[in-house]
Amino acid sequence: MVTMGYLITGLAMARAGDLSSSSQIVLLSMAHVARDTGTTEVPARVYFGGWAYLALRLGYPEYTANAHKAVMRAVRELREAKLIRRTGRKIGGQTEYELFPEDWG
Repeated sequence: MVTMGYLITGLAMARAGDLSSSSQIVLLSMAHVARDTGTTEVPARVYFGGWAYLALRLGYPEYTANAHKAVMRAVRELREAKLIRRTGRKIGGQTEYELFPEDWG
């Protein structure tokens, strides 16, 4: 059975305490749509929903330059905290991010 982000969201909630509020929102949003278990098409713990979705979750109704900067700052903070990393793949021009790579080796 494929589950959508139940376990990952719980881990995100446990690990988000030291992050800025924007990074907390972005991490929880990524975790919510990533899969706990993968399929042959979509691996587990990978977010590929794009930055426009994340900007919307941060309260930007349109994907503007300011929205892009806000998402970029949050993603940078998450990468520096080693909570996400780029997979090296893109889907439809959108970068994939693996969530919690250090927790799964």
